[in-house]
Amino acid sequence: MENKHSIYKFDDISNEVEFIFNSIADLLNKGVDINHIKIIKPSSEYMPYLKRFSSFYSIPISFNENKVYGTNIVSLFLSWIRDGLSNKDILEKLKKPFDKYY
Repeated sequence: MENKHSIYKFDDISNEVEFIFNSIADLLNKGVDINHIKIIKPSSEYMPYLKRFSSFYSIPISFNENKVYGTNIVSLFLSWIRDGLSNKDILEKLKKPFDKYY
């Protein structure tokens, strides 16, 4: 089975968070248990938007204090974005086993 990944770009945080809540609402409408939906805790600038959309959609949010930003794969992914790799190139890299990069 081939995994498909999508990368999205938004003009602002509000549009990004609205997309996230639309996606969560779609999952819930398909019967996905809310406890199986996870959002990685974002930076503090996202919190007002998350709280607002949580209220609009009546979808509760809470964040575990575990952070993935310091993990090797996330650091590598962010470096690819900073280096200007295209979405296609990033997706190709994500298809390779992680240990190939270390």
